Amino acid sequence: MDITPSDTCHFRSKGFSLIELVTSLAVSAALLTVGIPAYRKLISVNRLTSEINLFIRHIHIGRSAATKSDEEVILCPSADGQHCTRRPVWNIGYMVYADRNENRRHDPDEPVLRRHTPAHDDIAITSSIYRRRILFQRDGSTPGSNPTIVFCDLSGNAPPRAIIVSNTGRPRVSRTRANGKALVCR
Repeated sequence: MDITPSDTCHFRSKGFSLIELVTSLAVSAALLTVGIPAYRKLISVNRLTSEINLFIRHIHIGRSAATKSDEEVILCPSADGQHCTRRPVWNIGYMVYADRNENRRHDPDEPVLRRHTPAHDDIAITSSIYRRRILFQRDGSTPGSNPTIVFCDLSGNAPPRAIIVSNTGRPRVSRTRANGKALVCR
């Protein structure tokens, strides 16, 4: 009996060989080893950037409200959204209010313009003990030394950043303190 090519059975492999499987797993492991830390860093940087942008937004709201209403406006750390804290820790929350009687305290008859509670508890936001609040005068300026608010990623995946508010009331983001020294996370 002659066997013709049309009579032979053709077997096709429908899976991976052991070599292909091991190679695929090795490549996947290498990609995950590189990819997961990079992904964590990306998430941390995005969270830090988000908190910085929200803080800058509140600075603009305070400055704008001061010039529009011809009243002093204060941006301060606040855990309850009604009272400023005495500590320069902003990651508990902060508020913007019109200080109509200019006593540097939020009184019940003074409107709270904005409240914010940070969404990420892995970010520390601090300022110096001497700048526990930002006062916007009627012209939008901030008296005294330039406040520096430092944002630190507690996981260490993102480098610290700072917002420095000039005497004209304009914020800028920096990788260093106003004097050029390195940012320190506490």
